[in-house]
Amino acid sequence: MTTIARVLVVDDDTAVARLLARLIETRPYTCVVAHSAEEALGVLEEAEEPYDVVVCDECMPGARGTDFLAFVRGRWPATRSILLTGHASVETALRAVNRGQVLRILTKPCPAEVLLEAIDVAVGAPQTKPARGMVSPAPEQAATSDFSSLQEHLQSLAG
Repeated sequence: MTTIARVLVVDDDTAVARLLARLIETRPYTCVVAHSAEEALGVLEEAEEPYDVVVCDECMPGARGTDFLAFVRGRWPATRSILLTGHASVETALRAVNRGQVLRILTKPCPAEVLLEAIDVAVGAPQTKPARGMVSPAPEQAATSDFSSLQEHLQSLAG
């Protein structure tokens, strides 16, 4: 599989970050994980070319994801941003859109197919159908479904 995009996942929860990376790499994307905004900044600065997408948690020690994504947008304007949050609020949404120009705001828990679709849109990749046996939920179901969708998908890949 030829890699068509590079994705940086920023989440202080190691298990969540690892699951997200495994999921993202089921597509033609490479994924690097950082566990803080500071670590992510180092990854971005050391990269020879800008990352295509940054998927970032909102609540992390030392920094809000929206603040980090606003900085990323100013420094690497071609990098698209997706915010993941377990604490969605109007204030967070406004900050994400107005400061960070975030492409999508996704709530945790987030179904696997919703995250993958958001990344596909961010990189301009053709939309792919959900994996066999997975059904795309209605938007209201996507917002309330649990992390089990992601875990089930990853377990099916593991065999």
